[in-house]
Amino acid sequence: MVIDILLNFSKVNALFSIASLFMVRLFESQIRLNPKEIFKIDIDFMGYSKTYEIIWADIDANRHLRHSAYNDYAAQVRVSFFKDFGFSVEKLAKLMIGPILFSEYTKFLREVGMNDSITVDIKVASMRKDASRWKIVHQIFRSDGVLSAVITVEGAWMDLKTRKLTVPPPEILDMIEHMPRTDDFEFAPDKS
Repeated sequence: MVIDILLNFSKVNALFSIASLFMVRLFESQIRLNPKEIFKIDIDFMGYSKTYEIIWADIDANRHLRHSAYNDYAAQVRVSFFKDFGFSVEKLAKLMIGPILFSEYTKFLREVGMNDSITVDIKVASMRKDASRWKIVHQIFRSDGVLSAVITVEGAWMDLKTRKLTVPPPEILDMIEHMPRTDDFEFAPDKS
């Protein structure tokens, strides 16, 4: 009985995914959306994550994922997210702006071993309305679906010329407004 339900659920899920893709393509062909608009639709509903295989260099003396490697993978997901949505490190340098961190907190929940793989997601937990300050949460899941760590980073944008905190330009603000959000997302109070 349970297996039948799971199989039927998987079939429904697959059909829903195919139907969703068909509708997006139909919608795109009818009104000629900019491809970045299609990404916004997908990311708002589906989230963003990357999967990595754990390598020897990531393992500590206890034969599990080294504590700082979790943070390295979370940082890579942030860089990948920006790049995938048009803001590579080079583009940010041309805009003379870069993200900086004020704090990084990691809560370790379960071990990750050698040759395992992890999936790291990215969600905004809070930000000011102008996106000048933000809090991002990463959940790290093992290949068996078990949540192994949660990383929370708080940061802002820095003007690379003046070396002072700044508000991001409109194109970055637009991207940030379409980032996946945590269920308890809230806007942070503006500077007082």
